[in-house]
Amino acid sequence: MSDLIKYSATDTALGYLYQFEMALNLLLERPGTQVSVETLDDVVFEDNANIHEIIQLKHHINTKKPISDSSVDLWKTLNIWIDGMKELEGNNLSRIMMSTEIASKDSVAYFLNPDENQRDIVKAIKLLDNVSSTSKNKTNKKSYAKFQKLTPLEKQILVESIEILDKSPTITETRKLVIGKIRILSRPEKLKPFFERVWGLWVNLLSDRLYTKSKESISYDEVNAQIQNIRDEFTQDNLPIDFLEKEPNPTQISGYRDSIFVKQLDWIGANDSVIQYAIIEYWKAYNQRVRWVKDELLFDQDLIQYEKRLYDAWRKEFAKMKRRLGGDKSSKRQSDEGWTLYEILDKTPICIRDRCTEPYVSQGSFHMLADQMRMGWHTDFENRLKTLLKTASEGQK
Repeated sequence: MSDLIKYSATDTALGYLYQFEMALNLLLERPGTQVSVETLDDVVFEDNANIHEIIQLKHHINTKKPISDSSVDLWKTLNIWIDGMKELEGNNLSRIMMSTEIASKDSVAYFLNPDENQRDIVKAIKLLDNVSSTSKNKTNKKSYAKFQKLTPLEKQILVESIEILDKSPTITETRKLVIGKIRILSRPEKLKPFFERVWGLWVNLLSDRLYTKSKESISYDEVNAQIQNIRDEFTQDNLPIDFLEKEPNPTQISGYRDSIFVKQLDWIGANDSVIQYAIIEYWKAYNQRVRWVKDELLFDQDLIQYEKRLYDAWRKEFAKMKRRLGGDKSSKRQSDEGWTLYEILDKTPICIRDRCTEPYVSQGSFHMLADQMRMGWHTDFENRLKTLLKTASEGQK
């Protein structure tokens, strides 16, 4: 199994994942089309709001098993398509069953292959008639009855629209096909993290539709545009932003309330809302940096250099603040000037890469430096930290 795909799931779960994988694989081959999953069928393709292809996907671990004429997969599929004939009447429609299993020679699946050298609608209908009238398979009983009730013309219309693609790619093979299609957009050494973000984009798009029960399809143009945006994040002067719409949960936020960077904000009079935003920025920046390093998009030396730039920016503004304060040691004046320093640096764009301009990266990184006690907002932060640490140490004795 590929390093890029590691699944541990039942056949049912794999079946759903297979729909996601195959839908993306097929969409990337079809500019100008739109796709939906779990609407009229497993996968549905349309063009200019006209449905032109509905697909049933049958994924099996054992790919060498033949698709028999009484196959449950085959007759479940026919059952669905027979029920939908009236709804889709008049459409120039292709009904496709993609199976990872094989079609034995001279079977229904064999004669419904799109290859003109073996396709034979007349023989396929004859076999379907025979099995539906003679088979004792109880699972298929209702499907057999529905097929038998069709008129000869309805059978002809239905079967002519069907294509059965045996030996279709498995879920692992489909993943490799998708990677092959996007490979050209990525530098070879960044392919894995690039693919992971493309896959995350795709899962989010489909999940949103499924969660809201929306029948709105996803267009090739929409997916292609977002893939291009991801590609742009992987250039030498940029980095992908992964936590823009993510936040820590309330329990995680509470866990930061006693952190040193929060204490430093307390000393300059930050209210609860400001502190909560600071915690969120810290959490985003920390997790973003961890992911960049894990994906080898950023290295320790890059972070050292970036933090030096942040520290230098703080040190310059901190010196200006002390100049403004002069000898004034009033508590309110020191707190107010500390708040001014915080606001200045909060609005100062210090980008880790020229085109990576997302504010939470620098804002959260400042809080990380404050948490490491390398900088602070209050003019007397160093003495206050010493007192804080001493009190904490005595409390542990």
